[in-house]
Amino acid sequence: MHYQQTGGAEGWFSLVLSGMLGNWMVGMAAFLAVMGRTIIDKFVPIVLAVSLFVAGNFQHSPANMAYFSMIMPTGEGPGWWDAMRWNILPAGIGNLLGGSLLVALPLWYGLRPKRCE
Repeated sequence: MHYQQTGGAEGWFSLVLSGMLGNWMVGMAAFLAVMGRTIIDKFVPIVLAVSLFVAGNFQHSPANMAYFSMIMPTGEGPGWWDAMRWNILPAGIGNLLGGSLLVALPLWYGLRPKRCE
């Protein structure tokens, strides 16, 4: 909820960007795990991607929904309206943009069949 303190368009843009980078790390961890042939080939890229995700404090909307669901019944937390407006919605938009523009599009471009001319 740090982005709520920043406020305005700057806070939203920062959160969308954090969501984009977060989903890029999640997507790359999944892609690199599929590309590995041995346990070590799968494990090392996942650890590196997740470590970067955590160190960068990137946002991931599904994980944030779980965190808010755990804290709200205790009476703590920001409340669902603020959580949706200042975290889940902009992080979700960032996750969609990051997954499509930073993971799917480059992989599609790099792995598409080449035409012989």
